[in-house]
Amino acid sequence: MSLGNPEVLSPTKKCMEDRIMELEVENSRLRRLVAELLLKNQQLRVAHLPNQSDSGKFDRNRSQPHPE
Repeated sequence: MSLGNPEVLSPTKKCMEDRIMELEVENSRLRRLVAELLLKNQQLRVAHLPNQSDSGKFDRNRSQPHPE
């Protein structure tokens, strides 16, 4: 049997194609998971951060010296 024999290469090629398909499915699953986590992260940030207009006023007041 030579290395160029299709009967020898077919099982290896089939295994590689199956593995590529498995990895593509896993990649899709992980991409969806990352997207869900990014959305959840953004929701938590919005829910737990103070109102930006309030924090802006706070920052301006703290940066100015106190009048005596």
